[in-house]
Amino acid sequence: MQGPAEKPVRGLAHLKVVVRHLLDVWPALLQRRRYMQALNESEALRSALEKTYAAHVHNAIQGVLVFDLIREVGTLILDDNRRSASVARAVSSLRNPSVVEELRADYAAFTGILGASDEVARQVHKMVLQQNLAQLDSLPDFLKKVEERLISGTVAELIRLLRNKAVAHHDVAHDGTDWRMWRIEGTGLTYGQLDEYINAGTHAVDRLVHLVLRTAYAFDDLPAMSQRYVDEYIEALVLGLTLQRERRQQKRPR
Repeated sequence: MQGPAEKPVRGLAHLKVVVRHLLDVWPALLQRRRYMQALNESEALRSALEKTYAAHVHNAIQGVLVFDLIREVGTLILDDNRRSASVARAVSSLRNPSVVEELRADYAAFTGILGASDEVARQVHKMVLQQNLAQLDSLPDFLKKVEERLISGTVAELIRLLRNKAVAHHDVAHDGTDWRMWRIEGTGLTYGQLDEYINAGTHAVDRLVHLVLRTAYAFDDLPAMSQRYVDEYIEALVLGLTLQRERRQQKRPR
């Protein structure tokens, strides 16, 4: 008869899985953010959609993109469930002295593996180790900034509220002596605030990737790449809507 399964040890191995997940999915979030922005900013698309039924579909899609962005940001940054793979959980792990010590030993072991008998190689890896250890020395300041800007700040609370009341479930609220559905507009969250929050999240994910996985991702290259994709999409929409309008005008009786 088998005994109860042992609980998995939560340490550096667990933290690496969390940060790897953030690295895997955060670029997609940034791409969707840029798609939403571009669709909203395009004057050509706005003009092509004017006085069309397609505008209703476009507005509905924009609403879906906004809620999807809020849901994903809330999941990847704020989820504090012990099983979640989020910035909040990564921060919690890095506050554990034993995890930091594992990371310190991992740096040394990693450098030792890469090191060779060649003196130049040893010096290079020694320098890399020193840089990694310097990151650990600045860890408390980094965790404090993440806590203040991303986890417990005003915008964080608004996103947490939106996600819980409007995305995770539909909330019924008091309206004087009556009841009504809770409305997203009442929070006062702006697109600008959400944009700044996501940018701060990108900096945090980038630093965690460097710190825990000792790797890098070209987050700065994503906006231009995403813009090329969405420009082609918008061009196709505008051409299609323009052609549709011309054909309808041709069919109208003279």
